Amino acid sequence: MHWKKLLALTLLTLLAGFAVFCFWHATASGLVISPDSRHYIGAARSLLAGQGLTVNGSPMTHFPPLLSVLLATGGWVSGLDPVVVARWLNAILLAANVFLMGYAIHRSTGAVLMAFLGGTLVLAATDIVEVHTWAWSEPAMLCFGLAGLVMLSGYFGERRLWRLSAAAGCLGAALLTRYAAMPLIVTALLGILLFRPGRFLGRMKDAGVFALISCGPFVLWLVRNWWVAGTLTHRSFSQHPVYGLKYVKAQATVAQWFDGGTGMVTYDRQTPILRVAASISVVLVAVLIWKTIRPSRNAAGLSQVLRLPWLLLIFGVSYFSFLIVSITFFDANTPLNARILSPLHFAAIGFSLMVLHAGCAPYRWTRWTVAAASLVLGSWLIWAHVCHCGERQFGPDLRPRHVRKRLFVPSKPIKPTLEPPGIAAH
Repeated sequence: MHWKKLLALTLLTLLAGFAVFCFWHATASGLVISPDSRHYIGAARSLLAGQGLTVNGSPMTHFPPLLSVLLATGGWVSGLDPVVVARWLNAILLAANVFLMGYAIHRSTGAVLMAFLGGTLVLAATDIVEVHTWAWSEPAMLCFGLAGLVMLSGYFGERRLWRLSAAAGCLGAALLTRYAAMPLIVTALLGILLFRPGRFLGRMKDAGVFALISCGPFVLWLVRNWWVAGTLTHRSFSQHPVYGLKYVKAQATVAQWFDGGTGMVTYDRQTPILRVAASISVVLVAVLIWKTIRPSRNAAGLSQVLRLPWLLLIFGVSYFSFLIVSITFFDANTPLNARILSPLHFAAIGFSLMVLHAGCAPYRWTRWTVAAASLVLGSWLIWAHVCHCGERQFGPDLRPRHVRKRLFVPSKPIKPTLEPPGIAAH
């Protein structure tokens, strides 16, 4: 193994361990439970009781089954209640997502410090970390999705069937975890048709194999739902346009990506921040297109540095389009908040660092810049953990005391319930 790869894996492993350490202290009273969480946990308990995937006696159709199956499997193996298993599972998934982001960047760029910076940015993203502190399906979707895209980008270079099958299996698992993972399937199919070297007939064949492996179990799940409940996903088709308030909420959510948990991004600062972010995004996309159309292709097709950024860009566009279509015709009440947009933030981190490296790699000063940024962010994370040890929030709170009292709502204490220990009521 090359020493750079060994160094990258070592640093990412240490960072993943630090993520687990922070997560365990931040969830000392257990994961936060929402109505969605009760469906996942209730279905897992029903499965353990031999009643199948049911919630309050009704078949589970509104949510995919994989998360409940994982919780039930963990409970069967360990003898713990699924809500306790969920905390262990999310700790593993947070470490995996931090590690996978760094590994994906290192695989694409070969840069050790850039890989460490990618993992650090994931751990510094308060919205991404926050979804791991709830018993939700987003952490598993992020893990399966990124692993599948990394496998698929490797398949474009080597074209081995096991890579294609592994990518299809991971992305199929993401779809069985969350319906909103459908854009991952669309991204993979478009990637195979656009970026796989070879004749178009071969691309169509591989796309068919991928669709069969990734979507086959999901189709069986939809058939089961129709058979037992007379509905595919327990959603009705009706038109309800996306109003301006949802876009305003989405803009506020994106602006908070640059907040880092400090509370400094106030309402009057959102517009300038979004303009700067939009300008940077346009520049990064232009750099990616410029690097793609340059005469630097080899026999393997699109260079390794550009495969994964293109997949992440396609996913970002398809995911946001999926949300608009879903809100317009199916789920009118879906908010464009930090939870729903966390996959976009996750993809944006990897896309930005990969394209930044592709555009600035010839310049030596970028290495020192990345090293300094990594050191600053790493120190900031340690300080954040010391300041917020035992709380759910990650990141230093630099707001004035009177603002913190007015805006910051700490975790609610555990109320006496019939639930087993490990639940934080919310």
